[in-house]
Amino acid sequence: MLQIVEIRSISCTFRCRKVIVEGVYHVDEREQRGCCQAAVVLRFFCGDGQPFLPNVIGNALPLLAHGLDLLEVFLDTVRFKLSGKMEYLRHSESDKDEVFHNLLRLTAEEHFSDLGAYNGDTIRELLHYTDGKFASVTALEPDRRSFRKLNEWASANITGNVTLVQAGAWNEDTVKCFTNQAGRQSRVAGQGKETQMRALDSVLSGRPCTYLKMDVEGAEREAIAGAEKTIRQYAPKLNIAAYHRSEDFFQLPLLIHALQPSYRLYLRHHPYVPAWDTNLYAI
Repeated sequence: MLQIVEIRSISCTFRCRKVIVEGVYHVDEREQRGCCQAAVVLRFFCGDGQPFLPNVIGNALPLLAHGLDLLEVFLDTVRFKLSGKMEYLRHSESDKDEVFHNLLRLTAEEHFSDLGAYNGDTIRELLHYTDGKFASVTALEPDRRSFRKLNEWASANITGNVTLVQAGAWNEDTVKCFTNQAGRQSRVAGQGKETQMRALDSVLSGRPCTYLKMDVEGAEREAIAGAEKTIRQYAPKLNIAAYHRSEDFFQLPLLIHALQPSYRLYLRHHPYVPAWDTNLYAI
């Protein structure tokens, strides 16, 4: 049980913005000491405008601590963001083979939904681990140039039940402004090119999904909301980017757990610098 035993304010600069760290949390001696560090750091990451209550942090920590390895990855990634020291990332890196062989364990019968399909790189990843076999692929990509590359590659290399949609992932079917940058830097913004957005539930219309990947440049929360029915009904294996927004480390596990409490949650940081490819997996 987390309890506030002291309140103090520490001012520091993070991403060119002043934030406040408040609270030193006491953790029962039987708990891992890292949980105390995590509580303080989570409070730090709430500095971009909205308060985040300690009891909410307390709710997130048991999910993050589903395995000590997950908590260590979480802490090492946050330590890197605070210090810039590369050794923290290297300490918690794991190869993607470990995830695909030990956690996801994909088969030739996967119904794969790829949100943020880019140029087809994660479809190729799927095929690599399933010997080129799948039941269906549904891929969303909003950027015009990336979608063209995706379509060209898919047309030349895969056949079967494949649906490609030029749209971004969101919590509803709507139109949003997207930045004009190409590739992985494209994202929802206050101004830019008007772009079609789709909720995965709307795209699938009840069709099955057994493996769902999201890498949607900071719109993961909205994409999860747009996939609520699919997650509740099919409990697909999840592969979700957790590095675009600082608060995603604890907010995304809470969202996923609320939709599907049966999931076991894992956090992995793969060998990318800076802290790209820190992913939340749900099995």
